[in-house]
Amino acid sequence: MAGVAESAAEFDAQSHRTGIALEPSALGPILEVPLLRDQHAADLLAKLREGEPFPYGTGRWRCFPVAELHETADAGLWASGRGGRELWKGGSFDQFEPHGADVRPIPASDAVLAKARKKRPGGGSLLAEDLTVAERAAVVAREIERPRVAFRDVTNRTNARTLLAALVPPGTFLTNKAPYLAFTDDRPSDRMACLALMNSLPFDWQARRFVETNVNFFILEGLRLPELSDETYDRLAELAGRLSCVDDRYADFAASLGVEHGPLAPEERERMRVEIDALAATAWRLTADELELVLSDFTLDAVPEAYRERLRAHHAELAERALA
Repeated sequence: MAGVAESAAEFDAQSHRTGIALEPSALGPILEVPLLRDQHAADLLAKLREGEPFPYGTGRWRCFPVAELHETADAGLWASGRGGRELWKGGSFDQFEPHGADVRPIPASDAVLAKARKKRPGGGSLLAEDLTVAERAAVVAREIERPRVAFRDVTNRTNARTLLAALVPPGTFLTNKAPYLAFTDDRPSDRMACLALMNSLPFDWQARRFVETNVNFFILEGLRLPELSDETYDRLAELAGRLSCVDDRYADFAASLGVEHGPLAPEERERMRVEIDALAATAWRLTADELELVLSDFTLDAVPEAYRERLRAHHAELAERALA
């Protein structure tokens, strides 16, 4: 294949070159051709995609995406502007930040709850082969009142970050612009380890090879996650849980994880995010050069130089520890 061309001249030049050789694992689930600039990126993508498909976690959990309420088709359910709950959309959160911007009131009416419970959720998921309709519906019914891992549907591979996921507060409803993940096993640590990997730089880099304007369910389920050691799994869950439990709305969830809840200083949030990225890079067995390739895909506004330096140092420390 040829790499991504940004002009007619570049396209013409690429057409006369040998091209980029792809390992089969670098292709999408139905052999979609990824967006790659050179052979180094192709080799890295193949390496990142050696693990389990996203719905099967890292071999530790299973989950499937769900769109709760449709922005247009279900708008009549909240058109009155009255209601005792909040309706969140994609712009209501950022990575690990459930800031709640631009929310709307919505009643917890029988009609809304019926829509949220879903009759046949996850029908297009890879897990549809493993779970009956009734089993998937039971998972969704359990998730509705709990804190949920949601992600933005509308995005772009050229954005500062492409994958934007957060733990939304309990008792909120979500539009289809903020789909959430329904986890088959009711373990808070699974949700947080998954959230940590979703918001990590290596996972974002992998997603950018396939995302154009939306993180649709098919693209998400086609992405891969690495195998995690018990120590890495526990630490990722702990870090993501502490980052996500920003106030009293998450007190019960934080207690179930064994972490504190409440605001964190910006310096502490950055330290924890650096550790998540270093752990993710180590789980994917990235070398120092491969980490640099990942970082090169992000602007300095998205990932400042000081953050990069801290990440390089922590990644090197983890690599030395693994060799000891």
